[in-house]
Amino acid sequence: MSDSDLDEQQAIVHQKLGRFLLRVQHYEKLLKALVVDSFSYGTSETVVVNQQKRIEMFSTKPMGYLFDEINRTYLRELGQPDPEEDGELLGDPKKVVFRTRLSLAMPADQLERTKSRLDAFKNLRNRIVHHFLDDHDLGTQEGCERAGASLEEGLALSKANYEEIQQWAKSSMEAAKYFAEFVRSRQFDDFCDGIMPDGTVDWPNSTAVALLRHQEKETAPGEMTRLDLALEAMRATHPNHQPHRYFCQSWREVLKKSGLFRIRREKGTGELKGVTWYRSLDAVEINGQ
Repeated sequence: MSDSDLDEQQAIVHQKLGRFLLRVQHYEKLLKALVVDSFSYGTSETVVVNQQKRIEMFSTKPMGYLFDEINRTYLRELGQPDPEEDGELLGDPKKVVFRTRLSLAMPADQLERTKSRLDAFKNLRNRIVHHFLDDHDLGTQEGCERAGASLEEGLALSKANYEEIQQWAKSSMEAAKYFAEFVRSRQFDDFCDGIMPDGTVDWPNSTAVALLRHQEKETAPGEMTRLDLALEAMRATHPNHQPHRYFCQSWREVLKKSGLFRIRREKGTGELKGVTWYRSLDAVEINGQ
């Protein structure tokens, strides 16, 4: 083989190698975005900051780390729970903390095949990126031919994997869109206030009970709280929060239906209006009811 023929063979290898590396970089960018966007947490004030921290954290992670992360947190067996993730789950009890995760669930045999494909692509990518010149002698025709064949395999595998992760990203974007629509819906507002889709109320986790208990903090320990004074303070911060939201005619009915408070009613006399007092029951009192 003449030098010009060898130069031509080497140029073909270089071209294929360049195409492979570009495709791998496109794949890595999409993989990184999928990992970052698959999980978010925080309050309405911190969720954007937390997401920026995730972007910064994963921006410097190697591709092998991203593969491990996608296997650990995004891909899971159908019917199995999502993995736990540390986040802003504790803190100010008066603030609502959201935690969302997008994942792809599949039967166990399909999950195994999917992870095997990812592992094969990762190993081939690592071999080509880090050991290409160790594996192939580009100074000979035979070495160039073997290098070209290896790169053809890499291009085919990278194309298949890129198309697969594109589909995952598309599905995640659609799921995120549906979730965003749900967050803006009345059903979501109801859920945050403890009102379930079937019309029942999750009283212990309802906003009504949280507001009533918050006002008890202004009362001396062991004493009961005046409902009218509590309502006056509640209206200042939550003027639109009314008992009819919980299918009740009055706040006294809220107290009674929740089953979480001791109630005392003082009847009015003459020009004096009646007064309702309440106090949160402890766990023993609630269980003993």
